[in-house]
Amino acid sequence: MRPSRAQVEAAVGIIMRVPGLFIIDYWWQHDRNKSVPQSMSLQGVLNAVLTNLVLVHGFLLLLLPISRVRSLYTNFVSALLLLSSHLLSKYYIQMEESLAQDQHLDIDESFTRRQVAAFLAHVVLAWMVYELLDGPYRPLLPILSCYTLPVLARVFDFPWESLEVLHNFGNALMCVSVACYLYSQLPSLISFLKDAYLDTLLLTMRFGWIGLMTLFWNKLFVPTHFLVFWLIEFCVKLAEMYPTWESPWYLLVLSSASGVCSSPVTLVASSVTVSYLAYLILSGTKAFLHGSLSFLNDHPMHSGWTEGITMLLLALQTGLTEIKMPSRVAVLLIILFIVMSSLLQSVLEITEPVVLALSASQSRQVGRHVRTLGMCAFLVAFPLHITWRLASLFPIDFWMMIVLSSCILTSVQVVGLLVIYGLFVYDAWRTEPWEALDDVIYVARALTKVLEFLVAVFVVGMGFWESTTGKWNWANASILLVHCYFNVWQRMQAGWHSFLLRREAVRKTESLPEASAEQLLLHNDVCSICYSDMRAACVTKCQHLFHRTCLRKWLYIQDKCPLCHAHVSLETPGESEPGESEPSGSSEAPEPR
Repeated sequence: MRPSRAQVEAAVGIIMRVPGLFIIDYWWQHDRNKSVPQSMSLQGVLNAVLTNLVLVHGFLLLLLPISRVRSLYTNFVSALLLLSSHLLSKYYIQMEESLAQDQHLDIDESFTRRQVAAFLAHVVLAWMVYELLDGPYRPLLPILSCYTLPVLARVFDFPWESLEVLHNFGNALMCVSVACYLYSQLPSLISFLKDAYLDTLLLTMRFGWIGLMTLFWNKLFVPTHFLVFWLIEFCVKLAEMYPTWESPWYLLVLSSASGVCSSPVTLVASSVTVSYLAYLILSGTKAFLHGSLSFLNDHPMHSGWTEGITMLLLALQTGLTEIKMPSRVAVLLIILFIVMSSLLQSVLEITEPVVLALSASQSRQVGRHVRTLGMCAFLVAFPLHITWRLASLFPIDFWMMIVLSSCILTSVQVVGLLVIYGLFVYDAWRTEPWEALDDVIYVARALTKVLEFLVAVFVVGMGFWESTTGKWNWANASILLVHCYFNVWQRMQAGWHSFLLRREAVRKTESLPEASAEQLLLHNDVCSICYSDMRAACVTKCQHLFHRTCLRKWLYIQDKCPLCHAHVSLETPGESEPGESEPSGSSEAPEPR
């Protein structure tokens, strides 16, 4: 299948813009200290100006429209070709001078071949520049071929001392030619700057400075550019380390990835790469569970950016770019394990609704059940294996305990999910409905939540214990506060609130009277909640009949009647008995007789 024109243009755009990231990264690692003049001498000021021009050139490659970027590359390549012609002419003159001064050569057999090769090289370089440059006053081919003058002089047997003079004359002609070309491009440059200023002014007036900064950010931060940039950097590091590497291959990969994380640009590129890898894993999980590719973009939180942002924040917090090798490898490994624990939680979020849907719908698709149970087995075994490996490789401190607790929680949650799955499957095999199913599921969920709460409390205790040993800083304190609020306080509050709602619903349903046989016969309808036949039911104040278990599940969510929305409260002995009025199957409240 041939790529479309749009795909080809997008690929060319990536190839043309990615060098801008290399320029910015190089400036940060090597030249950022030279951006300010080291002295007020002319050379110091010129070096600072050239250094800042290099940085501006990198940003221009990322911000300019693609047509302007193409023009920028054209001028840059033309300048390189002219510089190559200049250097070739200097080398030619030095070679001719050395051969002319050699008294042992009576006959120069390579003279003709040497002159023809030099002449053709200069003509080809001049023709390439002529074809690349554009404009109404672009330089003429004879002027661009001015470096052929020393070659022609040598062919016509001019003395070799005159070659340097002709070379300098060619330099002067080239400078005049370049100046004429730049002058011809000046109106176009002024027009572009004017249009850019007007566009910026209009955007600022319409969207404000925030909108303008957002536009610039969208231009600078293109994930595909950072991904390609990281892949090239990673391959370069891999090629540098591979010839002398003797350890296992995965350490080579980890060391190469750590070597890339040496500047803010490469750190952002590494985070983007982690986001892409997480997205591929999550998309593969969805395709594996559903058996198709139709559910890949149904949840924005499963796009992989959560894992990428997590890595970026942890790298900034630990100062990853400032750590020297090989210590950076160990820090990056811990960060990647934290990101992996977050990724496992995302995989669990994808797997849980599939497991519950399969068990509740009583699906007979054996292949889908096998795939789902296989994924659950992986989510139980793999986090435990990671926990064991980390505990054996690193000392257990507060940060490591957070990683280990996250892995253990994932396994605990999956075990609780499998228990609920088994209960639903058992209920599907029964010939009669299991009325106690909801209570058993609640107990299973409660036990899982209690285990999660205990693990969170243990991590908090580990943090407070470490604070007494002196190994403490503001980063640990902030993480501990966040952990206490989200994983301890909110879990405890949510669990207690759920318990109160359930207890209130049980009290209300137990206080409702049982429907008599006459009422069931007169009602002669199914339960309005589960649409099943009613052999036994309870009667609400509004004289509606429901299964007691179904009504209790309904009251977990809201305390109103499903049909007439009347408030369902606790029955007292002094209130009306169920035989005083007939039940109503309509959705309106019954009128008094």
